[in-house]
Amino acid sequence: MKQARNALTALAMAAGIGLGLSLGTGTAQAGQQLIEFDAPAEGLAAVAATYGLSVSGGVADARVVGGQLLLYGTGGLNGHLVFDGAPGDLRFEFDTWITGAPGNTNVGFTTGNQVFFIHPGYWDKYQVPNLGLSGSLGFTPDENMLTHFSVDISATGHVSVVIQNNHLAAIVEFNDTAYVPGVSRPGLTVGSVPGHWVIYDNLVITTVPEPGTAALWLGALALLAAVQRARRRSGATPPG
Repeated sequence: MKQARNALTALAMAAGIGLGLSLGTGTAQAGQQLIEFDAPAEGLAAVAATYGLSVSGGVADARVVGGQLLLYGTGGLNGHLVFDGAPGDLRFEFDTWITGAPGNTNVGFTTGNQVFFIHPGYWDKYQVPNLGLSGSLGFTPDENMLTHFSVDISATGHVSVVIQNNHLAAIVEFNDTAYVPGVSRPGLTVGSVPGHWVIYDNLVITTVPEPGTAALWLGALALLAAVQRARRRSGATPPG
């Protein structure tokens, strides 16, 4: 997985996408990092206070340990951990997996209006239920393999999602017409059944580069996925 992540980083640098090293303050600049989970916190209240987040039902517990955000669902209801007052043109980057056999537990994100999620280890599909969108990823993420998300949300509500494990990728796009920069509250989601921690690692939020660069980033990811699929067919060992 580290090799794949290094390749993604190299592609991002080639596309001119830089990640900042400090929390965003004032007017956000392209490529500026807005948040990084680097300070430990224990419990929902502590995580929310430390990182300026709000909890929207369905999350029973939260922790930040070793740079990882851990969420524990209550069961039945999808829970959201959202970021208040986020500007438009955002990129969410995170790796995720679920402890134990995840079954019907789902993971994903919300734009503040629309929820996008997948069921690692259960389905090979994504869903955007409020828009009636559903489709196959072509692979089934699970607790034994990191699933990487790269999510671009433009100020106009256009959402581009790249979901990737260490040798396959899927790209999904949709529009959130109700998205309002600085008002809508994007964030992470967890849901369906209790008993499992959902782990979000390498999670950063940055301002998105100009649309042309964002398109190049998506194209680069697709190219990487195609190369890795070809290697896999030829018998090469996928990076781990």
